[in-house]
Amino acid sequence: MHVQPRGIFGVQSDVSVRGASFSQQLILLNGVRMNDAQTAHHNFDLPMPVVQIERIEVLKGAGSALYGPDAYGGVINIITRTPEHQASRLKLSGGENGLVNTSGNYDVSISGIHSSNVIEHRRSDGYPEDTDFRITSFSSNNTLELPFGNIWLGLYGRYGFSLALFSCLC
Repeated sequence: MHVQPRGIFGVQSDVSVRGASFSQQLILLNGVRMNDAQTAHHNFDLPMPVVQIERIEVLKGAGSALYGPDAYGGVINIITRTPEHQASRLKLSGGENGLVNTSGNYDVSISGIHSSNVIEHRRSDGYPEDTDFRITSFSSNNTLELPFGNIWLGLYGRYGFSLALFSCLC
């Protein structure tokens, strides 16, 4: 696997498996297609923090027969974790050139309702000219356990971009 970040903290990242181009990789989030329908560019630029990932499944080689033409080089399925108890986390770090990295996380798990929510803000004044950045993102992974299956709802957003995903595993 080769991850090609074009910005700080993984912004505008592409991924390729076994030498295939970024447009030949299919990215799934809990089984839901995440690729850009027009270009498939920046296919690993997901507004989801690492703390919400349980595991990453990689299907190496041609997956086109099962998933369509954009899975020629492989399929990467990111599985989010389901919180098992209530927890809160706060992270704050800083560095040179005005670097600030903050995040807050709140998990809850009550009677078949599981929710993991994260908000992050990162900024820097930059060292060379035109390398300053400000990144604010949020994500919410929610699972509802029902007798006939699970319903998953993901809400994600980053600097003016928002996305809602829904999946029913019935």
